[in-house]
Amino acid sequence: MLSLLRAPQAAFAALVVVLSAAALHLEAGHLSVPRAAVVPALDPMRYSGTWFEVARVPSGAMRRCAADVTATYGPRPGGGFEVVNRCMRRDGTVDVVRGEARPREGDRTGARLEVNFLPQILRRLPLGWAEQWIVAVDPDYRVAIISDSDRSELRVLSRVPELDADRLLPLMAMLRAQGYAVDRLVRTPQAAAGERPQRVVNVTT
Repeated sequence: MLSLLRAPQAAFAALVVVLSAAALHLEAGHLSVPRAAVVPALDPMRYSGTWFEVARVPSGAMRRCAADVTATYGPRPGGGFEVVNRCMRRDGTVDVVRGEARPREGDRTGARLEVNFLPQILRRLPLGWAEQWIVAVDPDYRVAIISDSDRSELRVLSRVPELDADRLLPLMAMLRAQGYAVDRLVRTPQAAAGERPQRVVNVTT
């Protein structure tokens, strides 16, 4: 089956719509995701490592990223993660930001994270923290979906730079059932999948 990352942007958008409609009749039982907002219990060691962004709903600072988006998580001794976000901007330069993610106070799942990419000395202040909720992860920790409390952010992450359509199908069912705007998903080109963006769409500086 053709990989989504090798399809043109228009074809990707059409495929998302078709799969979303078809997926309404399927169950996403292989995903460890309840109807609640986040996964019931996140394993920080299994979640650690590098994730490739397959698609996203453009929002916030991520609009500056045109391709090759990755997020690398490393466990912190006191809990939470060190985070390194990397992407290629539309002018071809590489953008690397380092920060940290901590579990929200009082959250027992470990999946309601707060992330901060300000300089480390400023992270002691109550500013710069943003929600990053892990709303889906498959049993093998090969695919993950991150969002926030109001569903304004949506990112599809994978351990490999390509995600085949047969794996996208149950994801679309689950996300649409939970009220996410799956029709707004934009494919993220990945050079590791043998592709560079010929035209940048939905990206602003």
